[in-house]
Amino acid sequence: MQIIFMGTSEFAVPILNSLIHSQHSIKSVYTVEPKLHSRGMKLHCSPVYKVAEKHQIPIFTPKTFKNQSEVDKLKEIEADIIVVAAYGLIIPASILNACKFGCINVHPSDLPRWRGAAPIQRSMMACDSETAICIMQLDAGVDTGPIFTKKQLTLDKNKNIHQLTEDYAQIGAEMLLQTLKELEKSVANAFPQTNIGTTYAQKITSEDMVINWNKNATAIHGQIMALTPNAYFINQGLKIKAVESVLIDQETNEPPGMVLNKQLDIACGDNRVIRLTKLQKPSAKILETRDFLCGYKIPIGSTIES
Repeated sequence: MQIIFMGTSEFAVPILNSLIHSQHSIKSVYTVEPKLHSRGMKLHCSPVYKVAEKHQIPIFTPKTFKNQSEVDKLKEIEADIIVVAAYGLIIPASILNACKFGCINVHPSDLPRWRGAAPIQRSMMACDSETAICIMQLDAGVDTGPIFTKKQLTLDKNKNIHQLTEDYAQIGAEMLLQTLKELEKSVANAFPQTNIGTTYAQKITSEDMVINWNKNATAIHGQIMALTPNAYFINQGLKIKAVESVLIDQETNEPPGMVLNKQLDIACGDNRVIRLTKLQKPSAKILETRDFLCGYKIPIGSTIES
């Protein structure tokens, strides 16, 4: 097939790479435009942009598809299908219907649960035990289109967002290639989504990153692993990032936020315990807890602020 690929984040990279190394032809890549970073005033390109540039694939970075000129430009490419993975821009009906097979999307959640921008993070933060990868037809709604195929998965609570993103992208890439094969042979069938159990995966905000020790241990662990390395607490006026954690099979009667031992086990709101295994001070490296505490003391028996 002749394919237009639309994607931006790390999740989209393995999917784009699988298409590049398949029998299909990538006619162009759409991604967000490079942004100027304040630090060093250098342009920052999306992960997908870098892959497309490396393979000399034509790159387009429209800010919106509200301009008819952008729609016309896309139609001139004359692709068979548009493949979307973590793109970030709203795709209007004029684009959805621009190609023979329309637009199909690789979505990492058990639709209709976690439609929207941050499905993996939100499923982790909600302490879901299961999730799924879906290959779906895009329509005018937010991840509401019919599903070609769905693969159920156990959500591994020992992996952080980056590890799960890589895992899910690899699975999604394999599912996508199979769906493209079925579309070519006219044997692909999509089934409509139910609206029962619908939830929306809103974008991650700064408020989501603040750890509240009054929550239960499982929820705090899900938050830390979902936001690696951005979940944080305040200690002695310093913003400390809790980069990774593990749940400890232990109960405690100590108040939420209390440091229980030198392994940095912390009491949580449900009388359970979480262990912080990697931490980071502002403008410093991410360190294992033992190394972190060599240069920064958090006394046993002290209570960490939320």
